[in-house]
Amino acid sequence: DRLLDLLRHELLHVDDMLDPRFGYEPSLPRSEVGPTYDRLLQDRYRALWDATIDGRLLREGMASASVRDRRLRDFALAFPTFGEGTPEVFSRFFDGVSKTHAELVAFALDPGVYLDPSHTVQRGGRCPVCGFPTYDLEPGPERLPPGLVTRVTEDFPDWRPAQGICRQCADLY
Repeated sequence: DRLLDLLRHELLHVDDMLDPRFGYEPSLPRSEVGPTYDRLLQDRYRALWDATIDGRLLREGMASASVRDRRLRDFALAFPTFGEGTPEVFSRFFDGVSKTHAELVAFALDPGVYLDPSHTVQRGGRCPVCGFPTYDLEPGPERLPPGLVTRVTEDFPDWRPAQGICRQCADLY
């Protein structure tokens, strides 16, 4: 059963790649900030595309209901900025009409732009530590543990908690 699920999932990837309406391109746009952000874009794109594929499989009766929870976890990891709104945003991909390659890439590049105005996303900028674009700065930098602040300032002497730090950097440190 697991092999059949995997094959169905992968064959829908191939079907999308061959469908001119999907508009598949074999490479994603490169980031000016480097390979780590390229990897973030790749992870986001994968989470989005997998959600659309498994949503179609579930609607066609070719996947178990548990696939929704797995894909929601993947989506939440790829887009932590949505917080409690994650299931609603996820549903647009899992339950909605199929998206094109360009739509998936656009959302992966800038998820906040494609949401309706009633959904609040903390507009970020670049993390002052890693320099990557982020929508997810640590909400209370003044409450960061002193040990974390010490470790960050060892690597970035000019950094101060009031400048903020993205959650990925905070987790890393």
